[in-house]
Parts: sequence; C-alpha cells; structure tokens
Amino acid sequence: MLPENPNSHIGINATSISQQTTPSLLELAEQVAAAATAIAKQLREKNVAEPRLHPPCAGLPDDPEIKEARQQLLVASRALGVLSHDPLSHLRETILQFNECAALVLVVDWKIAHILELDGTPMHISEIAKRAGAAADEYKLVSALRMLTTQYIFAELKPGYFAHNSSSVYLAREETELLIGHCNEVLVPSAFKVSEAMRKWPASTNPTETAFTIGHKTSSPFFPWLLEHPAHITRFNKIMRVMAESSYARLRSVYPWRSLGKSTIVDLAGGNGHISHQIAYEAPELRFVLADLENAVKDAKETCPVELKDRFEYRVVDFFEKMTIPADVYFMRMILHFMSDEDCVRVVKNIVPAMKKGSRILVADGIIPKCDVMPDPKHRYVFNQNWNMIQIMNARERTFAEVQKIFAQADLRFRLKQWGEAGGPPSSEIIEAVLADEPAVKWKL
Repeated sequence: MLPENPNSHIGINATSISQQTTPSLLELAEQVAAAATAIAKQLREKNVAEPRLHPPCAGLPDDPEIKEARQQLLVASRALGVLSHDPLSHLRETILQFNECAALVLVVDWKIAHILELDGTPMHISEIAKRAGAAADEYKLVSALRMLTTQYIFAELKPGYFAHNSSSVYLAREETELLIGHCNEVLVPSAFKVSEAMRKWPASTNPTETAFTIGHKTSSPFFPWLLEHPAHITRFNKIMRVMAESSYARLRSVYPWRSLGKSTIVDLAGGNGHISHQIAYEAPELRFVLADLENAVKDAKETCPVELKDRFEYRVVDFFEKMTIPADVYFMRMILHFMSDEDCVRVVKNIVPAMKKGSRILVADGIIPKCDVMPDPKHRYVFNQNWNMIQIMNARERTFAEVQKIFAQADLRFRLKQWGEAGGPPSSEIIEAVLADEPAVKWKL
C-alpha cells in the first residue's frame, strides 16, 4: 500500500535537526579515521596503491569489500568539513560555486589542460598564458586557476607554477570538454529560470512551459530544440554515448540478466542499441527487439556488432501508442525521467495489453534516495539530474514509492522490486515491475 504520510517516502519523521542524533566533531573525526584505516588495510592486503592527488590516479577501486567504509568516509568527512566552517562561510561557499563553474569553462575554452603536462610537471603561468594565446590576460587566467585549486582541480606547487592533479587531467579529455560545454551553453541559461517558470506556469507538466523555454527564448521543447541546433544535438549524443559506456559495468551487474533465460527483451527507445548489446554479451540466451523511431532503428541496424546480429530484431514504434510486440521483458533506460507522471502512466498502460503472465517491465532511471540529517555526497548526482529534468522538461527523477504509484495507476496487478541502491551513479539501479494475476493490495491513489 502506498504511504499516506507525505513525508514517509523520505524515510524519516519530519522532526527538527536538533531532535535527531548528530555526531560530535570528535565522533566524526573517529569515523573518518576508522574508515580510512579500514580502506588502507584492504588496499595493502590486495597490493593496490592508495589514491593520491598527483597524477596519474584512478581513485579508490570499486571494491565491495571497502564499500561500507568508503561511504562512511565520504559522509563523515563531508559533515566534518562543514562543521569546521562557520555556518555563514559554508553558505557563502555554496552561493559562489557558480564562479568555479565559470572558471572551468574558461580553462576548457583556452585548452589549459592540454598545455600542461599530464604527468604533473609544473609550468609557470606566463608560459601557460603564452601557449594559450592569452598573454594579454595572464591575470585573469591565473585567477581562474587559483580558484579551481581550492577545489583540488589543478595545483599551484609554488607561486605562479601550476600543474595537473588527479582530477584536472580529465579536463584534457574530449568527453569532459563536451559535458562542460553542454552545461554552460544549454543548461545554465535555464537553471536559474526555474523560479520564474514556477510563477508563470504554476504546477505545469507541459514541456513547452519550462525554465528551458524561458532561458532559451523558445517555444520548442528540449529535444525538438536540440534537433533545430545541429551542433548541440551532435554534442549531446556524444555525451550520452560516453555516459552509457561508463555505466556498462554497473548495468551488467545490477540485475541478474542470465536468470531470464531465453526470454525476449523489447528495448524501448533504445537508440542505436548500445545498452542492449552489453546486456546481450552478459546473457547469451536473451533475444532482443530494438524498438524506437525510424531514424534510431536505421542507425541501430547499421551499428549492431556482427556477432549479435542473429539475436536482434528491429521495430519502428511510438511508445505513446499501444504496444503490439509480445515479449517477456520491456526495458526502458533513462526514458521515464524525461516525462511527467501522467505521460509515464500512459506509456506503461500502452505496454500492458502486450504483456502476458509473468512478463515484466524494467526501468533503469535514477532513484531518489531516503534523506538523512547527514546526506551522502554521492547522492549529489541524482539530485542534480533531477534538477536537470525539472528545468528542461518539467519532468523528474522519482523515489521508489513514486514509481510504485505510477505503475499502480497503470495497472493494479504490478508488483515492484528495486535492484541496486538508490541514489547511485547512472545505471546502478533498476526497478522491476512484474505483472501478476490479481491486484495484491488495495492501493491508495
């Protein structure tokens, strides 16, 4: 049954912070020390080097044996850092973060990450500015770099000498440059217009009544607008491919794909099929139907790996129309989060007539985690992604309970299960909705 308490989906009672137990400075410091000690011990036993600020460094390994300690280290160290400031200073730092983003745009625009040696060899700012073609504005360049060093992006090893550190080296990669360009040119103009959109169109779920349409002075929704701007859509598609590639390992491990046996999966709006290809490698008995719009299907046929071609079929579909493809599994990755609740219900309802007993829908979207008086820093990604959906589409990421409600409105027979931990990086969570014979409970909608 869906929770009646509007606050219950966030996992705590709506009490004040003072009524909840919060660790002291010393307790937090002890948590940090204990977690760091546990991680260092595991790394030594596996002969793995500890992370360092100097490049090259890939950071801590994604090892389940240090997962709990790593989370404790992140949460406790973040809280300790906040408490080490006075409250107003902490607030001011947050207010001024837009300047650090602007500094990132500047160093990417002037190719500073490509000028510095990737091994961390320092270079004087005069030489950096000369090579960048910005000698006349050396002071502006050094000001941007110094601002970024406070966030451990680049390092000033001695006055005027800058070098790469373990984070800044990633600014030399095309995918990072593309993401910064997309955020600066496409998202920033709308990010600060959400309040204006709320006043102009209260409670709107219309994708033409958004902060995005205000910020870009357009009547076109986000995706049609991208198609009207070839440079933006080309960059967006490249970013999506890279993000998908970075999440392959999580996607392949978060759900027991092989347990589906010889099932057929319909990959709805699956683009060129790159995600289904990874699942196909993980579960050799599965067969796939790539279902999308005509251009996407054409691209998918051309890019399917030779060794997978006999396991893939292709159908042109519009998921706002009734599904006609019978299958065991209907898979949607990063689809529903672009939609309002009403449209999500429509899409799920359209799938139901094609389903049979035991069929399931798999949804790979971000899941909003339960809140805590000491938030987990790794949850910042899903909350940022949620803000992106709000501003560009009047859409959202959702809690598990909110997804439950969508499926209940579509058909009361659905039973839902969550795979993976809420609030993780892309493709680390999947919600499985199995169609049963009868409604299990009386839902309060």
